[in-house]
Order: sequence, then C-alpha cells, then structure tokens
Amino acid sequence: MFWYVGAAALAGRAWQRRRATLSWAGSERPELSFWRFTGPRALTSVVQMLMQRFDIVLVGALAGAAAAAVYAAATRFVVVGQSATNAFAQAIQPMLGEALAKEDHRAAAQLYQLSTAWLVVLTWPVYLVLLVFGSTLLGVFGHGYGAGTTVLVWLSLAMVLAVGCGLVDVVLSMAGHTAWNLANSLLALACNLGLDLWLIPGHGILGAAIGWSVAIGVRNVVALIRGAIAMRLHPLAPSTALAAIIAVGAFGLVPWWLRAWRGEGWGTVAVALLLGIALWCAAVWAARGPLRLEAFGLPIFRDSRARRAVQHGRAW
Repeated sequence: MFWYVGAAALAGRAWQRRRATLSWAGSERPELSFWRFTGPRALTSVVQMLMQRFDIVLVGALAGAAAAAVYAAATRFVVVGQSATNAFAQAIQPMLGEALAKEDHRAAAQLYQLSTAWLVVLTWPVYLVLLVFGSTLLGVFGHGYGAGTTVLVWLSLAMVLAVGCGLVDVVLSMAGHTAWNLANSLLALACNLGLDLWLIPGHGILGAAIGWSVAIGVRNVVALIRGAIAMRLHPLAPSTALAAIIAVGAFGLVPWWLRAWRGEGWGTVAVALLLGIALWCAAVWAARGPLRLEAFGLPIFRDSRARRAVQHGRAW
C-alpha cells in the first residue's frame, strides 16, 4: 500500500513540473483533459470488479453458502480466457491509440479486426470445451460441484459473444470515449444487479449466471454499436470468420461428437483435447497467411507473401 502512495506522490510532482510544457489542443486546461480521460476509465475498472465479485456475495446471501461455493468455482474457469484477452489489450492499446490519433481509419480497422481474429482463435477453444465438458471439469472441485454446469454454459456463451465483439472497450478508450465505456459498464451493472435480485431467490446460481451473462452481452453489444455508428469500426472480417471456423471445428464439433459417441469422462476429455489441438494446429498453420500470424515476429509463421510484405515495410 505504501509503495502505491509513494508512486502516486512522485507521479503527481512530476506532472506538476511538466504540465506547463505540454502542448494541448485548444484552451482547455491540461488537468481537465487528463481527468476527463482517466477518471471514467478508473471508475470503469471499479464497476467491472463489482460485476465479477458482487454476484457471489448475492448468491451467498440469497441462496446460501453452498450455492455460493458452487457458483464461485464455476466462474473461476472464465478467468482463463480473460487472461489472454487482457494480454492482447495491453499489446494492442498503443498501436490503436497511434492509429486513431493520426486518424488512420484503415489501420485502426485492421488492428481491431485482426486482434479480434486472434482472440477468437485463441480463447474460443477454452469456452467451447467448457460448454461441452463443463460437468466433467467441475468434478475437480469435488462431489456436488456438477450443479454448476448450467453456470458454465451460460457464462461460456456470453464470453463467446464478448470475444466475438473484440477489444471494443479498448477501441472506445483509445478514441477518447472513456465516458462511453463507463456508461456501458454502469448499464451492464444495473442489468446484473436487477436480474440477480429478481432471479436468484427463485433459481439460485442459474439466476446469477443469467444475470452476469446478460450484463456481459449488454456491455459488449452496446459498445459495439456505439463504435460502429460513431467511428465506423467493427470486428467483422474474413479473418474473424476463418478464426471462428477453426475454433468451432477443432474444439466445438470434435469434442461434441466424441461426447455423443463415448459419453462424458476424463478419457473422453483427454482424447477430445488431443484431437482438437492437432486439428487446431494444422488449421492455424494452413491459415497463417490470412490470420497474419507473421505479426507475432516468429519466422516460422512467415510465408512468401508475408516475407515480401515485411521487406517492403508493411507491418499490417
């Protein structure tokens, strides 16, 4: 805690020294521009944290401690996919910010669409496996946690939708619309709390899962519509569709077929993962050109067209 306070004090002092030398558009004071951008962004983080944690408290209060334990265990699986999303967001933010600052709409659109394709091909497999084998995977927590299967189904479907929308909140933030993100998050939080209070008493953890899933959908879809209307940016592209086909084929259809043939169990999960990974790797390798995987900087992903593009200085 003391480290954060010290860092904040030093940052504030440095800001006071530099603000007179900064160049700002118009006559607006630097402090106003700074807080107009960072204030809503900080509040958005708080709202998102509430959405991720407060529903567990409501489940415990309205449905009991046992239900809260099952719900908490089921929701932890969602964090795996979110980690990859957060990592991509950190990497894409500076490039998106530069493109939007230069008003380079083409570069911003390509970054948005390409990052969405990468997210789909990397994180959809996680949620698709949870959809098919949720009850088996919940067994790692012990007997009785299989009751959280419906929670995994609802949240996995919601995350599939969210990933399909791409890093839309990052796009809005880098365009300076952090207040829009805050408004979207507050609307989602209101939907979450309202549905939780309505559904948890009668439906338990299923009601909480519906509330959070609707909140995730509302937050991402509203942001997607705002970005499409205001900035004409959207995540739909051939690369996104190709990534979706690869993910669904390798980790949706194959596991579903194996479960229908062999039934649920850890043996089926292992076989499905092995076949899915093999098919996924082959498909990603074949599609490395359209997916622009050479942007990762690994020579193994560079085909002849990518090498020519790099030689001519075309990064995207």
